[in-house]
Amino acid sequence: TFMVLDTNGEPISHDDARVQQIKKALEEQLSDQHTMNSSINRRTPRQLRFFSIPTRTSITHDQQKGHSVLEVIAADRPGLLAIIGRIFVDFGVELITAKIATLGERVEDIFFITDKNHQPLLDTQLCDQIQQAIRERLDQQVAETSKP
Repeated sequence: TFMVLDTNGEPISHDDARVQQIKKALEEQLSDQHTMNSSINRRTPRQLRFFSIPTRTSITHDQQKGHSVLEVIAADRPGLLAIIGRIFVDFGVELITAKIATLGERVEDIFFITDKNHQPLLDTQLCDQIQQAIRERLDQQVAETSKP
């Protein structure tokens, strides 16, 4: 769920034409595979290159609510959420909801996730593989985009 605001910080929900224009633009961008791949390859802004924070992850489980909780702490950079989303697809992870927080040059993102059967990810090997993939891909991206 996204809250879309106009330049004055007011919701655009009262402007049906604007809502439709935004929906159409999002659908076009999301359906264009070339656009998705090219956005991930953008260079990291110069001011963020100097804040190399190794990616940290952890997964816990909330059996009562029936999902797993993935926490990712990493350096902010273009394409971060796209990379994590691709890893979710690769491992068959379903995203229930997320809390995305950017704190200066660092992100602290929390993802509430399940497997395809809407069950918590209780397979420790799978959890380790997901976390390893996230750390490797994000840290590799920082190394590649930080080159002058």
